[in-house]
Amino acid sequence: MGEKIEGVVIVHFNEDGEMSYHVFGEKVRLFIVDERVPNDRVYEWLSRSEPSQLREMIPAGSDIGNQNDERHEAIKHRVLAAGDGRSYLSVVENDHD
Repeated sequence: MGEKIEGVVIVHFNEDGEMSYHVFGEKVRLFIVDERVPNDRVYEWLSRSEPSQLREMIPAGSDIGNQNDERHEAIKHRVLAAGDGRSYLSVVENDHD
């Protein structure tokens, strides 16, 4: 992440699984589409976070994963579980009894 960033959106999950949105820069827009609210389905997030918050969440030199790295499936599982409001840990049934 050495290149200059002009706009970025961060969806942050804290240790308790609570989610927050952070938008940095004026040339980026964040739309939230919520099918559960048909009369107000699309919402634009207008708040902007302070640039210093970006480095608090992602310190310089941090490893940044992506869909092609070796940890992708584990991280994908955690993010999807948090988005669904469920624990990322689950019971695995043993078929070898």
